[in-house]
Amino acid sequence: MCEKWPKKLSEREREEWLNKISMAIVDTCEKIRKEYTPEWLTWSINYLWLKGYFLSICRKWIGQAGVNTKMLKSTKIPLPPLEEQKRIVSRLEQLISKVEEAKRLRKLAREEAEKIMQAALNKVFSRAEKEGWKLGRLNDVADVKYGKAKPKETGNVPVVGSGGIYAYTNEALVNFPTIVIGRKGTAGEVWMMNTPCWPSDTTFYLKWKNSVGVEPHFIFWYLKFVKLSGEKGKTALPSLLRQDLENQPIHLPPIKEQQKIAAYLERISETVDSLKKLQQRTEEELEKLVPSILDKAFRGEL
Repeated sequence: MCEKWPKKLSEREREEWLNKISMAIVDTCEKIRKEYTPEWLTWSINYLWLKGYFLSICRKWIGQAGVNTKMLKSTKIPLPPLEEQKRIVSRLEQLISKVEEAKRLRKLAREEAEKIMQAALNKVFSRAEKEGWKLGRLNDVADVKYGKAKPKETGNVPVVGSGGIYAYTNEALVNFPTIVIGRKGTAGEVWMMNTPCWPSDTTFYLKWKNSVGVEPHFIFWYLKFVKLSGEKGKTALPSLLRQDLENQPIHLPPIKEQQKIAAYLERISETVDSLKKLQQRTEEELEKLVPSILDKAFRGEL
């Protein structure tokens, strides 16, 4: 009987699948019980998985693939003495435990980087009432417009959906700096677009009213601060209502102060982005460590 192999497995599911195979082999073959430790067998199969061995031998059909008992029995596993297996397994577990701890710390660092931006937004906009900024509505400074369905033609003009840029077309719906706001799905997400773009039909975009002195980047950061939500929409998916967006309260300082605040927050954002890129590179390097450690282990270099 074949073991069904989904195309994508989580790390936990993969470990369960590998352990299941390991135990099946141990239960099937008396010789294996005497010459292999279960831990060594599990790491051996894990190594073969990472090297793409099972994918290369599996039988494939629509939507799934499988490895049968005959295939498993013919799989060659390295066989050092039992004491050497135990030594290598112990060393593997030590090293991979350190990698997992490094990944945990990197995740915390990424979360801390996110907090830097939020702290800066809180610092700036929490003083609005104290400093007497003018209170109005979003509709006072901009008309809320619906995006449109993406054209079929391709080009170099970004198409912006609720989750950001996802395609490119050959013409622009908007030829001025605007803020694109998610209307469905990731409702309430905001995207600052400084170049011509095409807001999709799952978004709103803002068209500025010429009679009002407003800095678009200030409005962008203000909307990031208030965290727009689509939870009021009466649909299965979160959906932001145009009326709610138009009536969104907004505090406006004088235009020069808007520009100063926008420039300050842009600098903070650039710093956070640099930190996140550095952390991403580190995470990618950490992901490569486990296969590298296993390579050394099964070459006898650990």
